[in-house]
Amino acid sequence: MHQPAPGSESASHAAPRFALVLNQRAGAHGDAELRLRLVQAFTREGVEPQVFEAVDGRLDALAQAAAASGAEVLVVAGGDGSFNTVANAVAGRPEPRPELALLPLGTFNHVARRHGIPLALEEAVAVAVHGEARPLAAGEVNGALFFNNCCFGLYSSLIQAREGHKKRFGRRRVVALASALWTLLRPHARRAVVLDLGHERRRLRSSLVFVAANPLQLEDVDAALARQVADGALGLLSVREVDAWRLLKLAWGAWREELSSLQEVFAQPLRQATLHVRARRLPVVLDGELRMLRTPLVLRRREGLLRLRAPVPEAAGPLA
Repeated sequence: MHQPAPGSESASHAAPRFALVLNQRAGAHGDAELRLRLVQAFTREGVEPQVFEAVDGRLDALAQAAAASGAEVLVVAGGDGSFNTVANAVAGRPEPRPELALLPLGTFNHVARRHGIPLALEEAVAVAVHGEARPLAAGEVNGALFFNNCCFGLYSSLIQAREGHKKRFGRRRVVALASALWTLLRPHARRAVVLDLGHERRRLRSSLVFVAANPLQLEDVDAALARQVADGALGLLSVREVDAWRLLKLAWGAWREELSSLQEVFAQPLRQATLHVRARRLPVVLDGELRMLRTPLVLRRREGLLRLRAPVPEAAGPLA
């Protein structure tokens, strides 16, 4: 529901400079006083944002309304999934698009960590108001942007099972953990995947395909591939088969930061590629949010489509 903050619109209904999109269900910050706390933090910085608040976790329509509000800066208060939803809404707007800012309220906050945005809310508000807008790189699959990862196979099954179990047993961390263990210990079918890199084709049999746009997603499991992602590539990992024994091997490889050295794993840096699978539609997870996408999956790296406010660095360089 769209709820303007008091005093956020003048008598002439001029578009506000700042709009705040608040997802109350992100992470562990969904308390009743959060909205007031955030508005007060913006007021201390001399800003009265228009507030778009999602109290039921449904962000799609709200993100579209916020992106079309005419705000010059669109501030996302939520986790990585919330940021993905709002960023895609902004990307679909004509130029000039609003700048993005992020107040990290999620569990992992990989986007904020990647770009040096403080996890303390008041400090993040100061960055949103006074920070430097810099080009934001992303991955793209079939026109949808992702900032951390895009994956299908086992991980999609994990997300589908998690959401089903949360609807049945409640949105608690223990439910998410139990759901993950239940899913991982079940048998998993491998899927035939054709990876078309343009200059060559590879045929894969995969239980999991994981494509990273954020090097933080890889630095603890494959340091070499993480460096290539930091330098502007997407990092693809394909896991051939998963069972209890192979999970232990994968965990060992990840601990040594040499996951791609295992026979069970195929690793490939890429700038663009097409993934062909034997299905018309495929459940794909983008930054933790499940979507149904038509096949084939067309992947590419996108640069400079959006701009994100980040702390002003001593020596500025492009965001990756």
